[in-house]
Amino acid sequence: MYSHRPLFGKGLHSHFHPNLPKFLKRVGLLNEDEYKIFVDSDSKTEYESTSISSDNDEALLTTINAKVRELYPPTLANLRLLHRQFYHFIPFENLALHWTCDDPSITYNPDFASEYLTIKVSDPAFVEKKVCDHYRGGYCFELNQYFYLILRELGFQVTPRMARVKWNFPPNEPTGRTHFMNIVSFPRNSKEEDDEQIVLAQRYEGLILKEEGREEGVVYYLCDVSFGGPGYIEPLRLCYDVIQSTEYDAHRVVCLGDDLVEVQIAMVVPVSKPNHADLPSNDDLGLPPPPPVFHKEWRSMYNFDFFDLVALHDVEISNWYISTHPKSVFKNNIMMNMVTAEGKVSIFNRDVMLKRIISETRERTKAQSIEEYDELMRVEKKTCTTQEEFLDILRTHYRLRIPDNFRIIFPHQP
Repeated sequence: MYSHRPLFGKGLHSHFHPNLPKFLKRVGLLNEDEYKIFVDSDSKTEYESTSISSDNDEALLTTINAKVRELYPPTLANLRLLHRQFYHFIPFENLALHWTCDDPSITYNPDFASEYLTIKVSDPAFVEKKVCDHYRGGYCFELNQYFYLILRELGFQVTPRMARVKWNFPPNEPTGRTHFMNIVSFPRNSKEEDDEQIVLAQRYEGLILKEEGREEGVVYYLCDVSFGGPGYIEPLRLCYDVIQSTEYDAHRVVCLGDDLVEVQIAMVVPVSKPNHADLPSNDDLGLPPPPPVFHKEWRSMYNFDFFDLVALHDVEISNWYISTHPKSVFKNNIMMNMVTAEGKVSIFNRDVMLKRIISETRERTKAQSIEEYDELMRVEKKTCTTQEEFLDILRTHYRLRIPDNFRIIFPHQP
């Protein structure tokens, strides 16, 4: 299907080089002491303030350098590691569109308040400062663009794509390109790739592996660290109609024709029943209500053109819409998601949902009812009724550093 048109175009922000040690500390791959030793190896001012003995300086620095160097080979294993760590440490969130401050003077401190009250996707240094220095998250135009720069700096063959979001839209409703994600490619010449292809093909009985790019000796992975609740924690291999599961969800990639690719997630949903008004109901007959009927279905998350290159102006225009337009779903709702030690935590306005793992993924994808699915997954829900309760969740579950004088403006409410 794929033609031989070039996949990679001119890179975004070709002048910008992210601070890799700072990013590695942010995603938990370097601890605070390791980070200080690494960045201050030529100047001991900050290092001497740590609790590590200077006698171990050389040995520790050697160990830290080795740890960082392990991430530099652009391998599939490292891509998976970086993708998962991003999900576990940097939340998807659009709080910058819903903050306010009790102290008006703070808005005049550009070094602090701007990271909370504005979005500057065209400035990667600003995004890095917001994410790594102020320990905030962001949404796709911030986080996936920053992840693109990180992967490029580490030597991965990565290219950005703009996608049309279909999640929670009617199937045939046209949508704009309001999502940013990445594609990473690897040469098809390793035993690791061949073994994984067999695993994907055989994981679920009766599925046929359909993969493109074979004639070019290349395999592709979709990388998306900022789609929210339905997002995939590990990169998805670009092979069609194969269920690819992580511990929380099952996804697949399908071909919609030509070069159009769609990402879908498996859902367990209720089946609507016909309304027979002329027949007595169970309640009329004095019987208990009938058990609910559920079935599994695939729901679209987004689709994109495989060869549609992305320019910075595309990003700025789409970000302007989702962050300012009165009909934007981001402007009208608080949306957050993060994987924590407790489970996958999602927020939609005041509603909080926590998914806990208590079963194998393979069993969960075969659940035939909501009750069975909940038993295998355990989904807990609550509604925040106060500012304090909501901010406590941000500080505990999402590990965000929230200033005391900031508060949330909940959509559709005073």
